[in-house]
Amino acid sequence: MFRTALTAAALAALAAGAQAQTAPGTEPATPPATPPAATAPMTPAMPEHDGMAGDAAWTTTALGAVSTDKLKGADLVNVQGEKVATIDDVLITNDNAVEGVVVTFGGVLGFGAQKVMLAPDEVEVMEDADKNLQVRTSLTPEAIESRPAYEES
Repeated sequence: MFRTALTAAALAALAAGAQAQTAPGTEPATPPATPPAATAPMTPAMPEHDGMAGDAAWTTTALGAVSTDKLKGADLVNVQGEKVATIDDVLITNDNAVEGVVVTFGGVLGFGAQKVMLAPDEVEVMEDADKNLQVRTSLTPEAIESRPAYEES
């Protein structure tokens, strides 16, 4: 039933479009009654900004100030808001400084996934007014993939 209605609507739209066309070099007698509605551009999941600086919606939070439990499993996104990896672990030194962030990328359902370590200055933790976290990087997926594999010791 739904498929039939959808097909009928598509055919009607095609027929209306075909009727609205004019021969080359001729103008329609009267302009359309209402101009087509402009569609709003799709906004990315994360506001764009330059140099990974904080912006109005998101503010920078120190990596060491966020619980590792909260970071584990979080998506690592690029500055366009596209997911490039998932945070697998956060390595902490004996003096409680962040040594690195282990991220996982690639694979399907965990099979074939690869792990690499990123330096703390290669990630930026952002927080919105509702305390939601977003972890960003300026690295491209290719730059992350070119890293040597991280092996747990």
